[in-house]
Amino acid sequence: MAGSKTILFIEDDKPIAEMYARVLEREGYQVEFAYNGIDGLAKARSKHYDLILLDIMMPEKTGIESTEGAAWRGWQRHP
Repeated sequence: MAGSKTILFIEDDKPIAEMYARVLEREGYQVEFAYNGIDGLAKARSKHYDLILLDIMMPEKTGIESTEGAAWRGWQRHP
C-alpha cells in the first residue's frame, strides 16, 4: 500500500506479535518485527519507522533499556 505507515513491533512472544500485526495490517500499516531488545534497537537505528511498539519485559534488553539506547536519535518516549 503506497503511503502506508511502517511500524516496528518489538515483542519476544511471537504469537502475540503476530496477532497484533494482523490487526495493524488490516488497518493498512506495514509491520516489521524484532523479537528482542537488541535486535529491535539495531533495526530502529537502521531505518525510519513511523511508530515503534515494544514490550517492556524482554530477554537480553528490556523495552526501557531499548528506549534509553534510542535517545541519542531524538526519539520521544510515550508510555
